Amino acid sequence: MLLWIVIAALTAIALAAIILPLIRKDTGTVPTARYDAAVYRDQLAEIDREVQRGQLGEKEAEAARAEIGRRLLAAAAEADRDEQAGGGEQSVRMLKTVILTGLIGVPLASLAIYLMLGSPLQPGLPYAERMASAMQNRDYDALVEQVETHLANAPEDAQGWLVLAPIYMRQGRYQDAANALARVMALKGERDDLMADLGEALVLGNNNIVSEEARKAFDRSLALNAGNEKALYYQGVIAIQDGRRDEALKIWRDLVAKAPKDAPWLGFVKEKISELAGESGSGQAPALSREQVEGVTSQNAQTQQEMIRSMVDGLASRLAEGGGPVEEWLKLARARVVLGERDAARKAIADARAQYAGDNAALTRIDETSRDLGLSN
Repeated sequence: MLLWIVIAALTAIALAAIILPLIRKDTGTVPTARYDAAVYRDQLAEIDREVQRGQLGEKEAEAARAEIGRRLLAAAAEADRDEQAGGGEQSVRMLKTVILTGLIGVPLASLAIYLMLGSPLQPGLPYAERMASAMQNRDYDALVEQVETHLANAPEDAQGWLVLAPIYMRQGRYQDAANALARVMALKGERDDLMADLGEALVLGNNNIVSEEARKAFDRSLALNAGNEKALYYQGVIAIQDGRRDEALKIWRDLVAKAPKDAPWLGFVKEKISELAGESGSGQAPALSREQVEGVTSQNAQTQQEMIRSMVDGLASRLAEGGGPVEEWLKLARARVVLGERDAARKAIADARAQYAGDNAALTRIDETSRDLGLSN
């Protein structure tokens, strides 16, 4: 409570320093031009009377009238200026009124609102106590501040970066999380779980698009541990992005088959499998049935080539008419390369760039695929 009293006193002193000069009356001299003009008129009349009484000659009187007339004109002009300045003084008074209203009204209104909505009698929580109870109270902002302060002085503390990374993820600071995970592994060496977390942070920070950097992180995670579940899930995501829908289904179904029954992510992956398996006419190329596959493979090489080209041409026509997901454009480019139609593949890449102009994430994937296929030159 003492703090509020001190703040109120300081506020009052500051306001007084501003308000007192505004309300102080003007002590300047009152303009006398109007009175001077009246005196000069009386002097002109007195000269006429002196001439009539014979006390002043006509020649001297004419000279005196000229001098007094000059002074009268000057006094009249000054009086006019004073009247015009009176309007400016009124504007100044109005401005002072507005300023005073704001200086007094705003603090009073703020105080009234705080008394209604705030808790002025609630004791403040000391900084040290707030930091000590940050984890218990799930005060992530305080926890982040505490750890960041510590790491600024001890950047080699891998455990600190490890604590910070999941908090950054909860806060949606995905690039910061990725940087923290990379820092941990730079200090302590690579781990498959941290590498998978790094890839996930990169994906979430890239509008759920798996970038080349994220792909490398997942590949490295699986190289360290072929059974890493998170990395395997994202391998399915990568397959979908590349247009390999059946491969994604296989990856996820194998993942579910090997998963413990109490795995917390099991329901989520099963739902993704159902969604993917049930897609038809939604922008994804439909999977061939077993009979269709057998019908293609039973034909001679020339017939197979023609059937494949027909399917690819159908995909190209659909994309040319209404566009489509970036995965389908990349699938088309790959198919053209397989068929030996590199010019058509370059056209597919160019059309994809045109559709996704301004989408940096999509353009990055298109450029990467173009380089992988050798179409950049």
